[in-house]
Formats: sequence, C-alpha cells, structure tokens
Amino acid sequence: MSETTTATKPAAAKAPAKKDAPKFVYVATGRCGKEARRTSDKVFTHAVDLADPDATREDDKVGKVVRFFPAKDAAETWATTQREAGYNAKVVPAKPAS
Repeated sequence: MSETTTATKPAAAKAPAKKDAPKFVYVATGRCGKEARRTSDKVFTHAVDLADPDATREDDKVGKVVRFFPAKDAAETWATTQREAGYNAKVVPAKPAS
C-alpha cells in the first residue's frame, strides 16, 4: 500500500491588535425631529436623512437619519444613489454630542 500524505497549511498569522482609538459620539437630527447618535473613532461631519414615500411608519415617511459620513461629498454621493432608487434623501450636518 502506498502512503498518502496531506500537506498542511501553515497557521495564519494573527492580525495585530487594534490600538484603543478614542471613541466619539456624534448626533444629527432628522426631519422627523429625532436625534440619531453614532459612536466612532472616525470624525463624522455629515449624515443623510432618508424618507421613504411608501413607508408605513410615520418616521420613515417624514425622514430620519440613517447614515453618517466623514465628508459632505461622500454624503452627497450616497444621497444621490438613494434618490435614484426613489427615496427622498437630504444631507444634514452632524456634530459631536455634548
């Protein structure tokens, strides 16, 4: 009988542990009047308020903040794709929570 050998993969190197970056809380207010909060180690300056004309919940129809972005142009780009999909998207400012 012939011996069958199986080649084994070397163990994958572990990713270096992430340093504890400081976390910040950001807020933005949607057209429905509710504040949305996000915690991140990135700086957010803008958010997108999204309204769905076919939604059943009032907050979703009027518009609420759904995503935060580090730059206005990134928020505008995403809002444009949502408008093309039939939603009413508006870019709103985001600020650090006090």
